[in-house]
Amino acid sequence: MKLQFLSLKNYKIKHKLLLTYPILIIVSISLVSAFSIYISREQMKDKTIAYAQTINSQISNTIDVQLKRLDQDSIQFLHNGQVVRFLAGEESDYYQLTSIYNTLTSFLISHSDVESIFLINHNGQQISSSQEMLGSEDVEEFVSEAAAGDGKSVWLKTRTSSHGNRVIPITRQINDLTTIKPLGTLVLFFKENAINYLMQGQDLNIDGELVVLDPDGYIISSQNPDDIGQIYDTEIFEQLKLQTGRFFSEGKEKYFYNYYQSSLTNWNYLYRFPESKLFSDTHIVRNWVLACSLIFIFLAMLMARAIASNISKPIIRIVKEMRNIESNDLNVRLNYDGNDELTVLAASFNNMVDRLRTSIENQAKLRTLGHELEMRALQAEINPHFLYNTLEAINWMGRMNNAPEICDMTSMLADTMRYSIDNRREMVTIRDELIHVEKYLGIQKIRFGDKLHFFIDIPEHLLDLSIPKLSLQPIVENCIIHGFLDKVEPGKIRVIGEERDHSVYIKIEDNGCGMKEDTIHFLFNEKDNSSKRGIGFTNVHKRLKLFYGESYGLDLYSISGKGTRITVKLPGGFEGHVQSTHCR
Repeated sequence: MKLQFLSLKNYKIKHKLLLTYPILIIVSISLVSAFSIYISREQMKDKTIAYAQTINSQISNTIDVQLKRLDQDSIQFLHNGQVVRFLAGEESDYYQLTSIYNTLTSFLISHSDVESIFLINHNGQQISSSQEMLGSEDVEEFVSEAAAGDGKSVWLKTRTSSHGNRVIPITRQINDLTTIKPLGTLVLFFKENAINYLMQGQDLNIDGELVVLDPDGYIISSQNPDDIGQIYDTEIFEQLKLQTGRFFSEGKEKYFYNYYQSSLTNWNYLYRFPESKLFSDTHIVRNWVLACSLIFIFLAMLMARAIASNISKPIIRIVKEMRNIESNDLNVRLNYDGNDELTVLAASFNNMVDRLRTSIENQAKLRTLGHELEMRALQAEINPHFLYNTLEAINWMGRMNNAPEICDMTSMLADTMRYSIDNRREMVTIRDELIHVEKYLGIQKIRFGDKLHFFIDIPEHLLDLSIPKLSLQPIVENCIIHGFLDKVEPGKIRVIGEERDHSVYIKIEDNGCGMKEDTIHFLFNEKDNSSKRGIGFTNVHKRLKLFYGESYGLDLYSISGKGTRITVKLPGGFEGHVQSTHCR
């Protein structure tokens, strides 16, 4: 059962306005408010994501610059003769060892972010800047990792040095500059707090967490020292490789992660911060939008009440005046002063009454005009019958005077006209169209005699296919009127049909004067129909496309002075076996 109060047709206009206006206003303001809050959140999110990406790239670039400088400065050991001879396994005296130690110490002085340096030759002997030696396991690891780097620096996992500091080992294989053969290994202990210092130097607008991971997911540096050396959440780390920035739920809180990878060290920089801090400023926007929305809704409802009263009062007055017209007094007029749509309504009603009065006065004239039109219609029907009767009389006169050509021509002319004027059918069979073409050619044969020959060859199984009426005869007529104009030798017309590739092709060929390329282009130009030949050609071409589609229609091939071939393309039909041939 439908609720009556939901049907607005049961209420007056004033009540309809009071019901619909506030609802529309509340919905509109609510949608705008929700959309505004959503847009503000999305803009805050996009800006924060872009900011996080900028922070990560800046930190990565800053650390990469530091490590590049360290990497480039370590090249000096390749050119130090004392270092090279030591790595080559040559015996070194006290002076040489002191010189190497001084070289290492100088390097430490100029690089405060390096804790210690170690040189390991291919015999396993060591020299360090701190007079301390590496254990055999560490030596084996560093030499192996350096060999894998093939002369390039390799950054390893963070560990604790003998001094109790967290360091990042950087190992590098030193090769002979002449033979490019490995001589030994250089190991630098880079201070982890140097990376942490660079990260803390960034001006973070959001209280987030910065973490540096190696390619395997181990934490190299973090603002939380207890996390260093631990492996990061594998699921989060793998998903971040697929998508740079995304949210992850951790308990009741969602966190945004931004991922950036250094092209120098392949280290991964993660910037993590909670969603609540990301959208903390949007709460202020939401509260202001809601407060403004409530104020506007209250004001809008007051305005809706005033507007509803202002609109309904003049309508009620006009309705009362219009009821007086129910007494069939057509002299009643509506008077309304204003400049709105109701003024137009009153004027339109007055005009309608005037037109109704005029219509009643002219009814007698219309009845008289109707009788006259009926008489003209009967006369239009009589004229074709009169023409057919006249042609039939000429036919009988030809028979009485033994003139068979007159009989044949009048008979074929009557059939041709009857076929052309008949408007009951828009589609005919190819058989009917060919009969009409043969009668037309028969008339022209009597006219031209031996100067005209035609040949029709259409397979029997194609004759019952449909074709738009008068699709072939206008083309044949063009062949005679235009193709054989000023032609001395006999004219020949061939109408040949075939079916291939699921389509029917009817070719109409003549040996007339042919056409030039610009004439052919002119015939296919649908914008210019100034030529009679173009009108007939374009008319048939357009009708075929309208009936069957753009892939069907006419195709024209002509050689100037030799003849023209027009191909009619139709959809294919059923197959048959008997062939019908007509030749004259």
